[in-house]
Amino acid sequence: MKAIYKVKPNLLNFPGTTVQHKLDLFDKLILPILNYGLEVWGLNASTKLEGIHIHFRKNRFRVLIQTQTVLFMVN
Repeated sequence: MKAIYKVKPNLLNFPGTTVQHKLDLFDKLILPILNYGLEVWGLNASTKLEGIHIHFRKNRFRVLIQTQTVLFMVN
């Protein structure tokens, strides 16, 4: 979550950034941090990692946290 909060102000400086570009930045900047040590954690942490990814997507699409998650699972 710290990495997401670090990226957020930088994205606000560039309002013309497309959604695809924001998701690409997530894959290149945030995902490696989340995947670090994943082999050691196993499948137990997968729900936490997915929750962080969903939080990022909802934040980028500027929808409420209460919005149904099913909509954000589709790429």
